Amino acid sequence: MKKGRKIASLIIIGLVLVVEFLALVIFTVGIMAEEKMFREMLVCVVYSGLLTAMSVIGLVLVACDKKWVLLSLVGTKIVMFFAFLGATGGADAKSTKACFILAGFCALLFSVTALIIICVKRANKKRIYGYNTAVDYNYDDDNCVWDEAERHLKSATDEYCKTNNIAFEALTDRDIIQIDRYSVVHMAYLFAWLVKNHFVKDNSRNELVKYDINEYDLNIIANETRDPIYIILHWNGTLFSDILKRDHKGRMARQFISEYIGYKEPRFSNTYVSFYLDDYIATTPSGKMYHDDFSWETYHELEQKINKNYNRYLAQNDAVASTGIALKVFWPLFGVVLDVYAAEGVSDDYIHKCVKHLLKFSDNLITDMCQGMVETLHCQGYNLDSLISETKKGKLAVKGNFIPDSIKIYNPPIGEDRPAYVILDRGSFDSVHGIGIPVLGDKIMGIDYRIYTPNPWFRYYFT
Repeated sequence: MKKGRKIASLIIIGLVLVVEFLALVIFTVGIMAEEKMFREMLVCVVYSGLLTAMSVIGLVLVACDKKWVLLSLVGTKIVMFFAFLGATGGADAKSTKACFILAGFCALLFSVTALIIICVKRANKKRIYGYNTAVDYNYDDDNCVWDEAERHLKSATDEYCKTNNIAFEALTDRDIIQIDRYSVVHMAYLFAWLVKNHFVKDNSRNELVKYDINEYDLNIIANETRDPIYIILHWNGTLFSDILKRDHKGRMARQFISEYIGYKEPRFSNTYVSFYLDDYIATTPSGKMYHDDFSWETYHELEQKINKNYNRYLAQNDAVASTGIALKVFWPLFGVVLDVYAAEGVSDDYIHKCVKHLLKFSDNLITDMCQGMVETLHCQGYNLDSLISETKKGKLAVKGNFIPDSIKIYNPPIGEDRPAYVILDRGSFDSVHGIGIPVLGDKIMGIDYRIYTPNPWFRYYFT
């Protein structure tokens, strides 16, 4: 629960509690003063006591960050109101019944009014914390979220308030709409690049239907008639990989963007790095992340940087694909013979350095490989209980399931001599897709399907 909403809920329930407690005191005094109306007063005491207890419980639940507490209290108290109203139906004391009805009605009216006020108040600010859109996209196993506005809304809001010297409470609807745009501008540029390079799915087989866009949307972006922000906002402020075609070019673009837009380095850490955002910020007129709206002039400047990095990626990827097997090597760890592929220009000395590193695979790399396999494959729905158990014991749990058949070696960047290669397999875990494990020095850089596994040096080629 947000801090502001939590405080408001505590205040509202606290005020209602005061009213209900006062009613409890009044009826308790009345039960001692009115002996002839003992039954009616007792019902009122029980009723107001329950209301008071419920409000106290509500305060505790809100303090524990439970959701929907206000709504639950109001609904329950309405039911109780009519239940206890029926319990006093046979009373002859009209004044007592009137007092009871008035107290209950006031408490309920206060609760409902307070709930409406807080909902209306939050409605003007709700898009600061999340979007309401027409699309509720369900992600599948072959889809990943590249970026989403939720990660940027707070920073965008803070920067907007600081730049315009305005307090958060003073933001208008117009300000909020602008903040929404600032939080997705960087995604809009990347989406425009994907559209203009024909990586996005076409509508020839109704592939765009589930994204609620059509050929017209893509054409007006490709022709630079309109900026693509409205599409990103319509997608809940999210840019996801499943919008790309499933052909070879689409897969290459997916792999490129996945690395370019951000990754965690080193593996299993929380340090987030994004070369794309670095390029984006360096290109904006202000040099800030959330300050400039979309412009096609800025796009063309940013496009040159994206193209440069993408072409480098293609060159490195094709470098290995265009060469044959450099040598074969037996890997005792798994008891298999591997085909060693090397990109054009890779020296024999560097090839042998990588092979030597592979043959002396360290215990830390084995542990990371097992952990990474469990993380990756478990998310794909595999039953890996035994594998997880063995991994926790520090054993080579993937042996017998992970069956490598080759490694790929790429040209290292200038000044780098660490061994780096990709281990590829078609094991029993997933014989259709296969698995790839990029290794750089003493780190496992990530584990993915065979076709999506990037060059370990890939991120070092970015400008």
